[in-house]
Amino acid sequence: MTEQDKQAPRKTLQISRKPKESDKPAAKKTSKKPAPAKKHTEAKSDAKPKAKSTAKADSPWKAHTEKKAKTVRRPRLEQTPTQENNPLHGITLETIVKELYDFYGWDGLVEKTRMNCFKNEPSIKSALTFLRKTDWARMKIEGLYLYTQRQIFKERKRQKKLADND
Repeated sequence: MTEQDKQAPRKTLQISRKPKESDKPAAKKTSKKPAPAKKHTEAKSDAKPKAKSTAKADSPWKAHTEKKAKTVRRPRLEQTPTQENNPLHGITLETIVKELYDFYGWDGLVEKTRMNCFKNEPSIKSALTFLRKTDWARMKIEGLYLYTQRQIFKERKRQKKLADND
């Protein structure tokens, strides 16, 4: 050994280790009781039952435009460059199925699409499950939705012209 080595203090390598559970300070244990579950309440008695119309309309377009129901406005999403011309941007499949069901009903959807998901024990949930798994069916429903929206728009425009002329 050289003289410098004798005079210099020895450097020791310190290896850090993961702290053990015994090294950690004990945390206070508080016993919190779970919040009581909310009970399901029945619908308010103030709700008005929907009246069914017995008169048949000439076409589904006319029946739909005559409805006095409040129109739900969907929030407009900012168009991204990839979705610039996509009319379905921001509209969920559930919204599409619900609006088509409100407009046509299950029997109308069977006639328009010829899909068994609307024929055998139809429900929104089962239709969504089928449409999410099957691309051709989803594309067909999206096309029907766009067609229906165009037809409703044209019918409203025609009725507005007729009202203006009178």
